[in-house]
Amino acid sequence: VIKGISEHHFEQFEPIYLEGLRSKSGNLRIACVKALGDIAKTKYEQQLITASHDIEWSVRSAAVQALSKIPTPNSMDAVAKATQDKEWWVRYNAAKTLVEMPDGLEYAEKIFNGYDKYAAEVVKYVLYRRNEINN
Repeated sequence: VIKGISEHHFEQFEPIYLEGLRSKSGNLRIACVKALGDIAKTKYEQQLITASHDIEWSVRSAAVQALSKIPTPNSMDAVAKATQDKEWWVRYNAAKTLVEMPDGLEYAEKIFNGYDKYAAEVVKYVLYRRNEINN
């Protein structure tokens, strides 16, 4: 139900989305993360940043993508940190999200110059794929 109504941005369901973030169900947490991301209100930034540290990689991945709709320095920092996630798919989605965010290339450059070679590699891969698709 949450997946179906979230695209309509009904503000009256926001408390339900917030409550769903504490669910034991990973699928419900993902749906709520996506719904809050679609709403794109900065007041939910911290909840999405917290979700980017969830125990389940699929929730972390969804949270990183949702943060792209709230391009503040805090959310961009969280997405940049997610390029260091232990799960490749989260790192990939974080890099892809970061590159697509306004001013995200500045953050990507910091990752290139950083110490984490795996994060740098995934950002390079995303940029390579992006360039390949655009040409």
